[in-house]
Amino acid sequence: MVEWKSFEGSKVEFDTHVLRLGGGIYQSYAWGEYKRRVGQEIYRVVGYRDQEIIAIASILIRRLFGVAICWIPGGVAGELSLYDKNFRKSVRIMSGCKIDYFRMSIETPYVENEINILKNAGWIKSKYRLGSGLTLHYTCVDDAEVRLAKTSTNWRHNLRRSHRHNLTVGYWEQPDVTEMENIYRDMEALKNLPVQYNRKSLQNMIDAMGEQLIIHSCHDQLGRLLSFRAAAIFGDRAWDLLAAANKDGRKVYASHATIWSLMNHCKDIGIKIYDLSGVDPIKNKGVYDFKHGIGSELIQCLGEWESTNFPSLNIVVNFFMKFHDYLNNFKSIKIFSRI
Repeated sequence: MVEWKSFEGSKVEFDTHVLRLGGGIYQSYAWGEYKRRVGQEIYRVVGYRDQEIIAIASILIRRLFGVAICWIPGGVAGELSLYDKNFRKSVRIMSGCKIDYFRMSIETPYVENEINILKNAGWIKSKYRLGSGLTLHYTCVDDAEVRLAKTSTNWRHNLRRSHRHNLTVGYWEQPDVTEMENIYRDMEALKNLPVQYNRKSLQNMIDAMGEQLIIHSCHDQLGRLLSFRAAAIFGDRAWDLLAAANKDGRKVYASHATIWSLMNHCKDIGIKIYDLSGVDPIKNKGVYDFKHGIGSELIQCLGEWESTNFPSLNIVVNFFMKFHDYLNNFKSIKIFSRI
């Protein structure tokens, strides 16, 4: 049996184990620190067998009426079969709550036999999903000419259009969070979106992620910010984290210029796969077309799974999450984080 304990060690040690066991950015130490800075409780646990670490997980916990709501973003590090009843019981003891609800979003590609592994470990497919279960992977290793040839005709045409406007595009070494917030507010008003990030959360992300976060920006001839895009680096992979463009930026295809600059940067530093962090071809076709048009591959993930030690609690939690997502469409309040 696996023995689960709280992690005691450095950031480097934790990330080394996460990478070795196949985890991604949302299981990294830095992402947990970001979530801690914005007010969430973070538990880092490791699974031992014969004194060897064979599993490791970052768990975000919210406590409601004596219930531990445990969210495992991005999937786990280690074999899925290890995250069983014993794992959940151990986390329950660590958290000090007698009742728990677990949900994890597994972003690795869908594999049929892993469905049975999850079910045998006591997980069920979530009734109400926070995401589509789809993402896009972009291959960074090829030269720019090869990657450009893989873009759609329309996407390539829009990138060339951006070149006509004397834009300044590239790595943003000292990002201004006030400018970033303003771009988000402009984009949200334009697309009728709820609030995505505020200045404080943006600064917290920049501070927590440190050198793992790379941001590219696009400015016009007068030095005004039109768009930006940020990615988190973890091992030889990168994940899309932030992206916004204002009304003026949309007119000159600033988003195309910005993401192309960022992808070239990723290629230069040895990134192999860039995860475009979720898409919905039906509910958000415009974003899907933009991300797919750059030449990325659609990936179906294992998706969201849940487990609870209290009968019917999953029904209550799913209803609560669905209700608050419904309110978000009208109140512009982001209550549940999708990652």
